[in-house]
Amino acid sequence: MADDNGSIFAYRTLEIAAVLNLEPCFTLVESPESNGKAEAFVKPLNRDYVV
Repeated sequence: MADDNGSIFAYRTLEIAAVLNLEPCFTLVESPESNGKAEAFVKPLNRDYVV
């Protein structure tokens, strides 16, 4: 199993979450169901709000 420390944007995402008083929530390793739910949440945000 490979060690995945996330993208270079992971720390910035955590900083933004802290400013917004959001609590980071991480999925379990090898949890494709949770990953799909997260992607289904993020995709519309990127499509509709991120230029």
